[in-house]
Amino acid sequence: GDVTVVQSTLMNNRTGRGGGEYQDYPTDGGSGGDGGGVFNTGSALLINATVAYNSAGDGAPGFKGITHGGRAGRGGSGGAIYNQGELYASPITAYGNVSGGGGVAVEVVDGVRAETSAPAGRAGGVDNVQWAPFPPYPATAAAQMWLENSVISGNGRLGTEVNLANTGTLTTTGHNHLGPGAALAPLGEYGGRPRRCRQL
Repeated sequence: GDVTVVQSTLMNNRTGRGGGEYQDYPTDGGSGGDGGGVFNTGSALLINATVAYNSAGDGAPGFKGITHGGRAGRGGSGGAIYNQGELYASPITAYGNVSGGGGVAVEVVDGVRAETSAPAGRAGGVDNVQWAPFPPYPATAAAQMWLENSVISGNGRLGTEVNLANTGTLTTTGHNHLGPGAALAPLGEYGGRPRRCRQL
C-alpha cells in the first residue's frame, strides 16, 4: 500500500529475531526481520523525519540435531529503512541504527564441535534492494529510492559503519551526507520531539 510520514520521529523500534526450534534432526534457523524503522514494499513518502536508534532482527541459530546442526539465519538488514518498492525522502536524518547479527550454526563431527556464523545484515542504515524470489524465478523490478537534502550517518553494527546498501535504483538530489562524520543537532529536535504513543 501507500504511506506518508510527515514531521515524525521513528525511534527505538526493533524487528523480530529469526524463528526456529530444537529438533532431533538438523533445522535451519530463520533470518532476522528487515527494516527496523521502516519496511516498504509499496510506495512511501518521508518528509522531515528522523529515523534513529532502530534495530533489524538477529538471525536464529542453526538448531542442532543428534549429530550436527542446520544452517543459521542471516541478520536483518536496513536498521533504519528497508525498501523494496518506491520511497521518496526529503529531508530525513537516519542515525544510530543497526543491522541484525547473524545466527550461529553448531556442528559436532566425531566429537569435535565447530561453529559457523551466518552473515549480519548488509546495512545498519538504509538497504535499497532489488528483491528476487527463490530460483528459478526472475528478480522483480528494482526498488527505487529518492533522497533529497538528507543525512544517513552513524549507522552500522559492532563498530563497523555501513550506512547504505543499494542494489536497486538510487537518485540523490540537493545536499546529502551519506557516510560517516556528520555533525548533527540533538536528534529529538528533528521532525518534532519524540512522543510516547498510546497503545491501541
